[in-house]
Amino acid sequence: MSNVLHQNMAVTGSYIMAELDLTLSRDAGLVAAGSNKLDAGTVMGKLADSGEYVPFDPSADTGAEVVAGILYQGCDATVASVRRVFTARLTAVTEERLIWPEAITAEQKKAAIAALAAQFIICR
Repeated sequence: MSNVLHQNMAVTGSYIMAELDLTLSRDAGLVAAGSNKLDAGTVMGKLADSGEYVPFDPSADTGAEVVAGILYQGCDATVASVRRVFTARLTAVTEERLIWPEAITAEQKKAAIAALAAQFIICR
């Protein structure tokens, strides 16, 4: 019988391949209440009215449709806003470890990856 190691890939920062500098590459902010439970690596948008982060939603018209960064550490924002750190720039990430909306199309994902690249977040 073989032993199989099961590893949670959604642990803090596990999607990061390299970053220039912790103080330059990351920003802090609030995950909006009602965002539910989120894992590290979730691609995030930012609400235009409050500036709070929410999961990226390409079909929204609230600001959530604009890629704002990647959640560095998972959280539960079901009931209340939660302060967290986000990858915001100058970082190489493993694309397969990013968490996207379930209904995202290939075209929307391609556009979102380009938006990350414009922020100097490079998917490999």
